[in-house]
Amino acid sequence: MENDWERLATRYMMKLTLPDGQVMDLGEDVPVGVTPFPTALNPLEYAKLVELVKTYDPNLETLKGSAAKNWTLIDNRMAFIADLFRSRQQDMSLFGPPFTKAQLEVLAQGKVPPGPL
Repeated sequence: MENDWERLATRYMMKLTLPDGQVMDLGEDVPVGVTPFPTALNPLEYAKLVELVKTYDPNLETLKGSAAKNWTLIDNRMAFIADLFRSRQQDMSLFGPPFTKAQLEVLAQGKVPPGPL
């Protein structure tokens, strides 16, 4: 029963909001941008990196199958995260700070700041 709940929560409730406002459902495949992966990471060439990524993602050529089935399982999380990080490696919007200075001040007071988080 617990496994069923974890799978349902992963599929329908867990989301990741990116700085550009795009919302990714963790229970769905990582969305493809213009290309699945930046040129520098397509194909993966460094043997140790290929071996590591293949432990979580057997199909290195596509984002298909990247959806997490059960976020409580490390292999499920890592398969999604590996594809997410690889596909968005050159997305400059992800290199900024997660909170504004004003939001950090509100957080320091133990409160939830307004605006996108």
